[in-house]
Amino acid sequence: MPLKRFLVVAFVLAFPVLLFAQDPPATPGRLKESSAPVLALAPAIEALSSPEKAAIVETLDRYFAGYLAMEPDALSSVLHPDAILTGGVGQPSLELTAYSGMLDQFRKMRNKATPPSTKATGTLTDVFVHGDLATAFVRMKLLPPTRGAGVPIDHALQLYRTGGRWTILSSVTHVAQYEGETDPKTLDVMGVRPGMTIGEIGAGEGRNTFALARRVGDRGKVIANDIDAKALAALRAMGERRGAKNIETLVGKADDPLFPKGTLDLAIIAITYHHLEQPIALLKNLAPSLKPGATLVIVDPAYDRTGDKDSDRPTTRERVEAEAAQAGYELLVMDGSLPRDNIFILRLKTGGGAVVPKVNTTPWVASQVDERAAILAAIDTWWKGHDNDDAASLEQVLVPGTRSWFEEQGSVQFISYDKEIARIRSGNRRPAGSRPLPGEKRTAVDFKQVGAVASVTMLVEIPGGERTRRSYTTFQLYKADDRWQIVNITS
Repeated sequence: MPLKRFLVVAFVLAFPVLLFAQDPPATPGRLKESSAPVLALAPAIEALSSPEKAAIVETLDRYFAGYLAMEPDALSSVLHPDAILTGGVGQPSLELTAYSGMLDQFRKMRNKATPPSTKATGTLTDVFVHGDLATAFVRMKLLPPTRGAGVPIDHALQLYRTGGRWTILSSVTHVAQYEGETDPKTLDVMGVRPGMTIGEIGAGEGRNTFALARRVGDRGKVIANDIDAKALAALRAMGERRGAKNIETLVGKADDPLFPKGTLDLAIIAITYHHLEQPIALLKNLAPSLKPGATLVIVDPAYDRTGDKDSDRPTTRERVEAEAAQAGYELLVMDGSLPRDNIFILRLKTGGGAVVPKVNTTPWVASQVDERAAILAAIDTWWKGHDNDDAASLEQVLVPGTRSWFEEQGSVQFISYDKEIARIRSGNRRPAGSRPLPGEKRTAVDFKQVGAVASVTMLVEIPGGERTRRSYTTFQLYKADDRWQIVNITS
């Protein structure tokens, strides 16, 4: 099955309330002014003495109350009309989604039936305020019986104050639903080694593909297989932009991946097995493509441990063993080290000689790696493109559709960098080296990284006679497929 497009991912994962909440219905209409606060405040926020603290906290609390109750009026009261939402579960490519589309979905749902509410715990962990700019970090966890209960959802929100009112311009969200799926330790458990030819079933747009391709290296190859030709086209386009030369795509069928015979050292089905319509037939038709000693790896949600019930056919050990046996395979290893997934390693009963990875008895633990250097390098690349009208530099680090927000004539407006890049490509360029201005100094004054989400605020100082002009620019970034990308800029 292909990966869902970002809007679907945002609704199903970042907003699992839409499909899986089971709590009593919410009260229709606007949220009551007396509603209890949704967000708890971290000690650092409790101690914050900023005069804008109360107004910012109120804005964020109203946003998350509306977010959990799927109340479009409450959300509209604190969102800029053109606000954007970005994020997901580590896709290789990111899409910026207008909040207006989400609000329209909420309104349609309310016209049909009162949507369910969802309970969650949320903590405002950081707020950085620089004049009319503010950046807030919030960590939420949904509560049972909602699907994904306990999974951390990290939010980085960009706010702007205009007319004495704080408004949310952008939210970058990361759902740690499948943490560790492409971690080097996980690839070790799966038996992914340099030089291999790997067949990936259900590759979609390549959430796992690029990590596999990096591991197998130039001497190896990944054949990305899916029944969705459009998803594979997006994967190929991304591969071309990244210069990945060891990835091929292959459109398969629901009952047959159609890999060439005798070509695969390893086959992988990641977060797809529970979607397969004809798993036994597919496994049988996969068999001729496996070299002697090759293994099949299935990575799928561990329903028995997490309680997630988004499938009528959960991938339990009993089911895998039974269906594998009917297709001519045997289970060698079931690894439960990932927090929400199981890794099953199988081989053909007549395969023999398979290299069986050792069972990993150590639970996988997310590590907070300090990626300051990589994040600042991405921002430096943006400055290069900005200073020199260099489209290649901008495209290297900007997600398509990235906006630059600013205030003009008393209202918050934005420029789309897609248009800026098109301007540069058309030959309508500023003089080379027009920025930085003489004596201009740029300093990072706030830095925050939480997993795949980051925010950096830079102070820009420009000397001018007896007075130095000062302004702030905040960059929001998201890490997808080991690459930091800028998704929003507010100045």
